[in-house]
Amino acid sequence: MNKILRELHNNQIIDKSVFWHLHSTSSSLSVLYGQPKVHKTGYPLRPIISTIVSYNYSLSKYLAKLISNHRTETPPSYIKGSFELVKKQKTITIKTTTIMVSFDVESLYTNVPVKEAIELALDIIYKRPNKPDKLLTRKQTQQLLHHAVCDVSFRFMDKTYIQKDGVAMGNAIAPILADLFMIKMEEKLNRFTKNRPKIWLRYVDNVFCIFDIEEKHIKIFLQRINMWHNNLKFTSEFEEDATLPFLGVLIKKENNSLITSVYRLIKKLTIRIQRICSNETIAKAEKRKLDEILKNNGYPAHIIRRGIKAGEAIAKRLQQPQPKEPTVEKQKIFFTIPYFGQESIVFASRVRRICDKMLSHIHLNIAYKKQGTLKQNFLPTQKGRDESKSNKELIYHIPCQNCEKIYIGETGRSRETRITEHLKAIKKKDTNSEIVKHVLNTNHTMNFNKTTALAKETNWKRRIIKESLVTFESKDKAVTEVKHKLQVFG
Repeated sequence: MNKILRELHNNQIIDKSVFWHLHSTSSSLSVLYGQPKVHKTGYPLRPIISTIVSYNYSLSKYLAKLISNHRTETPPSYIKGSFELVKKQKTITIKTTTIMVSFDVESLYTNVPVKEAIELALDIIYKRPNKPDKLLTRKQTQQLLHHAVCDVSFRFMDKTYIQKDGVAMGNAIAPILADLFMIKMEEKLNRFTKNRPKIWLRYVDNVFCIFDIEEKHIKIFLQRINMWHNNLKFTSEFEEDATLPFLGVLIKKENNSLITSVYRLIKKLTIRIQRICSNETIAKAEKRKLDEILKNNGYPAHIIRRGIKAGEAIAKRLQQPQPKEPTVEKQKIFFTIPYFGQESIVFASRVRRICDKMLSHIHLNIAYKKQGTLKQNFLPTQKGRDESKSNKELIYHIPCQNCEKIYIGETGRSRETRITEHLKAIKKKDTNSEIVKHVLNTNHTMNFNKTTALAKETNWKRRIIKESLVTFESKDKAVTEVKHKLQVFG
């Protein structure tokens, strides 16, 4: 992959910044783990491959953006989620004989034929009239797509595997390739002269349909769509008692229209109830059910009342936006605090009031961060330990062999890779390097054998701050300057 990227850079097809952004250095293997599908019997696991810091992570994101920029049309079947589903259903009229059915594609991502999906993506880029003047050739893009999604290696616990077909949930380009494949399959709906659904609305691998035919003909339709492709298998769920759950919404036939409410098994909060329910009568009934469910699960009554009241207020503001009055533009500051329930909300409110009084030119945005979640506790165990990461994302220092000076730096790559880069810089006498400046000015030698890791930090911004703090504490000993000037330095 790096070889192809270097050729593209040498031929001036991609610039230097794109090359270094996509170039892979000291990458780690992707990691397979599972997320339980709590809404299904037996809690089957949804396989997800985390590609963060893998060799093709940046490339996948780059190609996903490239394809998205060339998708000018939204297919009529596409819906963004439950709120758009509700909006579209308000315009649908039905008959007394109408039947509602939902179809689900079994394991869509892992069954996407990768080579076919890549060709569909290439057609989007190169067969449309909006092709830009300067672009990668089709063959070059095909090579990059191959490296992004084909024969991807990943780790499960302490063993390494290769994904031979399908796309991985967790890869940035996977949703687009899966969607393009489904759109291509949906074109076959035009071949139906009879037994065709009146409404076909799709969200990823879930399809909501309305038929004006008998149930036996719908089953024939299911058999036919299961012949669209060897990798595709649709399962169906028919309405019961004139109701059908879909995307967390309970859809019900009433007279000649569809009404919607929250699907109570998913236990959505008040805002969702207010926004989805067709009228206030249904919303009140759902809130009573929510109240009952929460009480049965041990929630205190005053917490339930407070949450419902706050949810109603927020939903009202969302549904009836107030006209904005002209205000003086304030400097926005974002601040994150741990979430410990009502105490965190009260604390945030007090901080905002103090800032409004003392710092009127600042608009403080406070966000809450979850602490001690099941994911935080169990996901590291699921993913297993990657020993190669213990030597990456470090703040480190290198002492001088001839004086007390030290070089302090940070790297997202491995310590060995960074030391090699320093040695190359000294050999080339690269004066952009602080180590090289010290070596040339003093004729000293850096003791790379005594390179020490001072701290480990996965977040780049935090790593820079930690490096700055360590550099500042070292004062006259450090040959490097403080990168990030903090107010705590004075």
